[in-house]
Amino acid sequence: MAGDIAVTGAMGFIGGHVVRQLNQSGYRVRALVRPGPDARPVAPGDVRQVMLTNETDVAAALEGVSTVIHLAGRAHRASGLSVAELSALRRDNVEATQVLAHAARRSGVARFVFVSSIGAVTTSSVSLVTDGHIPQPDTLYGRTKLEAEEVVRAAGAARALEVVILRPPMVFGPGMKGNPLRLFEAVCRGTALPLAAIRNRRSFMYVGTLAAAILRSVESPNVVGQTFGLSDGTPMSTPDFVRSVATALGVNVRLFAMPVPLLEALGFLGDVLSRVGHAPLTSQTVRGLTRSLVVDDSRFREATGFDVRVPTPAALASTAEWFLVHRGSRP
Repeated sequence: MAGDIAVTGAMGFIGGHVVRQLNQSGYRVRALVRPGPDARPVAPGDVRQVMLTNETDVAAALEGVSTVIHLAGRAHRASGLSVAELSALRRDNVEATQVLAHAARRSGVARFVFVSSIGAVTTSSVSLVTDGHIPQPDTLYGRTKLEAEEVVRAAGAARALEVVILRPPMVFGPGMKGNPLRLFEAVCRGTALPLAAIRNRRSFMYVGTLAAAILRSVESPNVVGQTFGLSDGTPMSTPDFVRSVATALGVNVRLFAMPVPLLEALGFLGDVLSRVGHAPLTSQTVRGLTRSLVVDDSRFREATGFDVRVPTPAALASTAEWFLVHRGSRP
């Protein structure tokens, strides 16, 4: 497509990888970043400082843009959100998406790729999660992502804007934050983890694979108006993923068995504690560790011919190399 590609969240974990991949593929990138002294993408590009809730400013920033990749949003906390935090979650995940999508239509943008989350559907399922799965988000974060998806679909209903919605599972890789980073830190420290009794299966996604899938969504003619679940290779149990992380880091893994009901009870206790401070374990965290969530990405691969599969050992090795440099020492 002619014209620049605008990327929101270009300073973030996923955004940095997307900007680099777009640059390597010869696209002109326009990074839309939140105003501030450190407002710059992690890779070269045209940087525009803009608040995504200001439609006039956003529309101006989108002049000459053919495609928008919307990655910006507010990360979720497991529980204990204040009224102000709930308002900010909806503002950044729903209202900003609405403003951006409307501005994209006004500015003549051709395609709008929204990177949502599988959390818009669910955080756990005993059955395979397909693109036909009825969304039943079980977190506040997931509900705001589903609302944002509905906003994007509405913007594309008149066919003036080609919309594509992607739902990745948990993403890991160099630059990661949140739970994946905390898991690497715990394994690297040699922390004994009560996960040995867990028998689940979960989908994961390497950030490099996700960036390649986003690029394919920009280029493919067969994705318009559709919503796709994404995943990366064979699902793994939580204990097996932890063991693979330990292998990549070159450390010995320390796992012990704790009954899942006891873990769940500790999670509920963490929910209570998180209302007054930080709790390392909450019910949402426990669900992510103990329950299954396998995402079927076959429709996306069939529609686009997407065949990028970074083997999990190689993906974890790359992540571990970044982590050890980021951490500043070797185990």
